[in-house]
Amino acid sequence: MVPGGQGVGRAGCGTMQLMAKFPVVLTIAASDPLGGAGLVRTLAAREALPVVAARLPEAEAALDAALDDIAARYREALAPAIDRVWNDEVESLRADLRGWLQHVAGEDGAWTPIGAEFGFGLRAEAGRDARSVPEPVRLDGKWLLRGVVDLIEAEAGPDPGARLRVTDHKTGRNRHREELVVGRGEVLQPVLYGLAVEEALQRPVASSRLFFCTAAGMFTTRSVALGERERRSGLEVIEVIDRAFETGCLLPAPREGACRWCDFRQVCGPWEETRIKRKDPAKLADLEALRRLV
Repeated sequence: MVPGGQGVGRAGCGTMQLMAKFPVVLTIAASDPLGGAGLVRTLAAREALPVVAARLPEAEAALDAALDDIAARYREALAPAIDRVWNDEVESLRADLRGWLQHVAGEDGAWTPIGAEFGFGLRAEAGRDARSVPEPVRLDGKWLLRGVVDLIEAEAGPDPGARLRVTDHKTGRNRHREELVVGRGEVLQPVLYGLAVEEALQRPVASSRLFFCTAAGMFTTRSVALGERERRSGLEVIEVIDRAFETGCLLPAPREGACRWCDFRQVCGPWEETRIKRKDPAKLADLEALRRLV
């Protein structure tokens, strides 16, 4: 069984994911109606969807009103000590959210949101998509996956069974290569979330992507077209991880330079990349094969 989305582990070690640290105000907003897929729900509630170029001012007004309401409520609850710092953070968040909207409007309605915070294999919670399923999704007839997908969109048009696009929102910097599929086994959301949505909704997923939706990420995307090669790569990663659990071989083996960005460096110390050179290369064969995947 492989957990989805919320896994923990060391960056580049093949067992953990690098987690980004958010400013306090962004963390607050992420738990309210503007974080992640919550932006879609907020705009839908204010009848500002779809976000297209012609309706961008309307969507921006809805966003501003929602952010002002959230900021006022949290200001009252938290009583920030320095008004200028609080206001600067709120305005920084506003700029990010407006950039996000402008990026979406630039697609001019090519994709229509049909689901936000779609969960599978997790208990029901407030804010989850109504079509979320309590059972884990089974991939390739054997692998169970649990997680929450930020956003599901359908190709615009009259076809009720149109292909889907899955989006996972990121607030940090985009350090991934252009031709990303599984990122040497470190970036699993695009492929696995795409396959999970396809299985859960029984509709074809054309692509799955990471959307770096802040100025830090420069509003860039890394999109994976779900062809046969990409699907096979995702399942191959799961197979390698499963073999590691079966054999009890989960050696800390960071790739070159990975420790520089890892939040767990203080736990491991600065010498993991040196220690790995003393380990039996045969035990790392699967991991090395994994790192050859784009």
